[in-house]
Amino acid sequence: MNKNPKNHTAEEKGMDIYGLRGLLKLIRVNNEDMNTFALGCDLTKLGLSNLNSEPDTGRRRKVLYPFFSTPWADNVGPGSGPDYTLPMCYYMQPPALKTSHLSKFKLETLFYIFYNMPRDALQVYTAKELYNRNWVYHKLLKTWITEETSAEGVKVIVYFDVVSWSRRLDGRNLDWSQEQANIMSREEIFNICDQRR
Repeated sequence: MNKNPKNHTAEEKGMDIYGLRGLLKLIRVNNEDMNTFALGCDLTKLGLSNLNSEPDTGRRRKVLYPFFSTPWADNVGPGSGPDYTLPMCYYMQPPALKTSHLSKFKLETLFYIFYNMPRDALQVYTAKELYNRNWVYHKLLKTWITEETSAEGVKVIVYFDVVSWSRRLDGRNLDWSQEQANIMSREEIFNICDQRR
């Protein structure tokens, strides 16, 4: 770190104010409120007993939240906080995602599932859906590619770019016929799907 105070960067000035040096300045202040702000306070001084000093017979630790709802209330104890109940929708489990739903998803959603659920059965079924949409997985490049016809009527290879999360034209000039050995076959994907069932 630079010892010359004239050359402090904005980050160093922020560390002097909000970092450990700033906390040290707050601790050394003789203002009781500032010390309380910096160090916090002992809850037993607020009239709360130390609940965790005596464990229950079941070896569970007692918790504070049933007894203490807010430090600003005059009557601290059970029932002194706001009474509310959670709606029933919070207790319901969301429906399981079925493989038949995959055919309704956008392409970007399918790629999200494929790349963010590794070694999951849903990843395999997503790969099967991508194959149904004429996308194939290139084993060496580790990317999804497809062949499309351009506006000029020329066949071009398009790949899915995970960095920009979009479809891009392939600039490598891959020859589709020569790349078949490097492409995972439809049968390989379907066999993996059958093994998952």
